[in-house]
Amino acid sequence: TLWDKSGKKRKASLLLDIVLGVVLMMIIYYVATVAYPEYRNNANRAQAKEDLSTLKTAVITYQGLSKTPGADITMDDLTTGLTAAESIDGTDHSPVLEESKLDPWGGEYNFDIDANGAGTISTTGAPDGIGNLSISLGSVDN
Repeated sequence: TLWDKSGKKRKASLLLDIVLGVVLMMIIYYVATVAYPEYRNNANRAQAKEDLSTLKTAVITYQGLSKTPGADITMDDLTTGLTAAESIDGTDHSPVLEESKLDPWGGEYNFDIDANGAGTISTTGAPDGIGNLSISLGSVDN
């Protein structure tokens, strides 16, 4: 608000107060409808990239310990570990991943791994316009 020299509020400031209020509401609307969703999508993409890197490490570790490092690796395999019969050294191994993960959009991670242990891990829940993310695995020689 505007004040005159005697400390009294000027009546003409009412229009200015309304205009400033509308401008502030427009800024808040912009942040809520444009900037925040973009920020959230960027945060989800960063989380998905971090998860994919963690899953890649878990898959490579699992493949290194398994007698059969090829296809058919699932999230359950990573979270349950290997029995002595499944492991290359004949001993039980604890899980290589503490808990199952969903991608940041609520979809499951997809493991597409061939018999040689090569393939990709990808997100499945990313919304249109963002696209699913993936990470590659090299083949494993045991």
